[in-house]
Amino acid sequence: MNINPNLRLTFTGLLLILSSCNGLRNGMYGAESSSNSINDPIVMDYSHPSPNYNERSSSIPLKIIVAHYTVGDLQSSLNTLTDPSPVGHGRVSAHYLVPKAAIDNQRKVFGLVPEDKRAWHAGVGQWGIYGDVNDVSVGIEIVNSGYKELENRRAWDPFPDYQIDTLISLMQPVIETVLSLLM
Repeated sequence: MNINPNLRLTFTGLLLILSSCNGLRNGMYGAESSSNSINDPIVMDYSHPSPNYNERSSSIPLKIIVAHYTVGDLQSSLNTLTDPSPVGHGRVSAHYLVPKAAIDNQRKVFGLVPEDKRAWHAGVGQWGIYGDVNDVSVGIEIVNSGYKELENRRAWDPFPDYQIDTLISLMQPVIETVLSLLM
């Protein structure tokens, strides 16, 4: 099978970026240390499934990982991403939700929509040749309040090391799966 070398380089580059995130602990990334162990395995919590998804096109493999911040705390984020309100009332979802800190001494990530389903996290998004980002992506929401407007600048809520490292650990198998489809 012929594989587009640019596509392989894109995912390889993403792996390299993720691997180097440990050195990027300034700016928006929190420099504070955490008592949460980033060496613990991720515990997937599927207790909050979202009804907000549909089927993917079977002819389009996964190509993109989209990571957003939630502009809310954990509970409001779970509520928003699993709200079964009627269509037209802003129904949204994601495949995963990454908390800011450990829960019950576990490195927990919430699995909201199975990866083989089309979560509704990118709106009517388009990226390059992909006219429907939701159809070709895995969506990851990161619990974070975003920013506050101050007099002359924005003050960003930092992403703790624990959360960034959990995101990296979550994304690596997704990237490896996509790469295996290209080989």
